[in-house]
Amino acid sequence: MISKTYLRYIWLLDTINQSRFPLTYDHIVRIWESSPYAYMGGLPIRTFHEHRKGIEEMFGVIIECDKSKGYTYYIKNPEVLEKNTYAQLLLRKYSVPQDFSTFSMMRDRILLEEIPHGTAYFDSIVESMRRNTELIIDYQRYEGQLETLTMQPYSMRVYNRRWYVLGYIKEKEVIRHLALERFLYLHTTSNKFEFPKDFNPRKYYDNVVGIYVDENCLTLKKGGRGRRRRSRG
Repeated sequence: MISKTYLRYIWLLDTINQSRFPLTYDHIVRIWESSPYAYMGGLPIRTFHEHRKGIEEMFGVIIECDKSKGYTYYIKNPEVLEKNTYAQLLLRKYSVPQDFSTFSMMRDRILLEEIPHGTAYFDSIVESMRRNTELIIDYQRYEGQLETLTMQPYSMRVYNRRWYVLGYIKEKEVIRHLALERFLYLHTTSNKFEFPKDFNPRKYYDNVVGIYVDENCLTLKKGGRGRRRRSRG
């Protein structure tokens, strides 16, 4: 399941984006209290501003306050949200109708789908990518083999309704996809790594069929190690 924190981010982003009129903080709180996510707790002002900051860091979307219109909140750069395919995916999957006061009575008949699969360590991986820090992963391969890997996470993507992490595996000196649903344990570290300046995830996936990459079309250099093998986890 996706974490409660990210559900709150998505709810707040969707609420402000879909509103037909300017919303003050008090308006937003009232909408939250009648939403299906209200069971997660309240929305105090400090948490609200932390969510604004988290949304900007995660999606690049700025929720700005317009003091000239009674301290109302709006999306300052809607073009960024429109172009962010990851944000659009989450909004499609997890946003719910805002006027949903009868939700509690219909809870057993309105089912919120929890996909893509394998999101238990989602928050930690996103934070690690943001800070460029290494991960220690206990990973079970498709063949059943267990291994402990040190990964420098580069990017994430959804394929066939499953999350995959792409990164450099230090033990194998290879860039590889790992399926999140096969993580048995994840430990975040403070060990920094340098994200390759010549690595562009979008260009990387230009050579992808599913999650397989055509090695003949790719070259990636980092730290003098030259070209690396690319394979599926």
